[in-house]
Amino acid sequence: MTTGTEDRSLRGLMNALGAFLIWGLSPIFFKLLTAVDPIEVVAYRIVWTVVLLGMLFHLWRLWPKVRAEIRGIRKIIAYSVTTVLIATNWGVFIWAINAERIVEVSLGYYINPLVVVALAMIVLGERLRRLQAIAVGLAVIGVGYSVWQAGSVPMVTIALALSFSTYAVIRKKEGMDPFIGLFVETLMILPVALIYIGFMEATTGGALTQQDWTIHLLLAAAGVVTAVPLICYMEGAKYLPLKTTGLLSYLAPSLQLVIGVMLYGEPFSTDTQITFALIWMALGLYSFDAFRARKQAPAQS
Repeated sequence: MTTGTEDRSLRGLMNALGAFLIWGLSPIFFKLLTAVDPIEVVAYRIVWTVVLLGMLFHLWRLWPKVRAEIRGIRKIIAYSVTTVLIATNWGVFIWAINAERIVEVSLGYYINPLVVVALAMIVLGERLRRLQAIAVGLAVIGVGYSVWQAGSVPMVTIALALSFSTYAVIRKKEGMDPFIGLFVETLMILPVALIYIGFMEATTGGALTQQDWTIHLLLAAAGVVTAVPLICYMEGAKYLPLKTTGLLSYLAPSLQLVIGVMLYGEPFSTDTQITFALIWMALGLYSFDAFRARKQAPAQS
């Protein structure tokens, strides 16, 4: 029994690590596509995600679950909103990478769990524990300091954090399946993606006719980069405690920060370091509070 449990834990750890490594290293992949219009990259990402997931759903016979997932007008409306949010998130992410703003991307994903906590309080009526409130306050101070020093709002950071955290809160509230949900969302926006690809080909010339086969392969691989880490994460989450996946989730923005600064030479000024330090302090408090709450829960039950 112990060996079986250890094997499952190791399997979960390897899958979760794989997911966060892919998410963390994804700026390197999308940097290879800077020759393509960012919105067109998103369009191809949508197309190839639908193709890949459609093949997997056919192989795993998941179509009845897909139909069950979108029953009811409330679910359809919710998916319409999350579709717009995830498409916006992808668009901002890819544009920011092209614009050499990976450090801002990293900050956006660092503050994401804190924004989720704040939105859960506002939307779901969840009460903040004391350390959670302090953590959110520190994050606000960190972003506020960045605005004060730069004289402008870090739109990439705010857009990524708000779009993805709102997406997460709606999905939680409506009980959406993470895997099937991604297919539903990309399928809903597929017509828009195809229209945009056709528009680009008919006007300025899109990637299909203006780029070589290596770009075509990379655009197809965008579906893999989208679907595979999600599958790995879901597999890992089945066998790992939440505290482990919570800690591992900081791996992705940490890798993005290192890639932006060390690999692509993006500036990391003293002011930016102060902002990150405040966010890291907030995340430390948030993680400590989460661990303490989970430790106390079994004792209280």
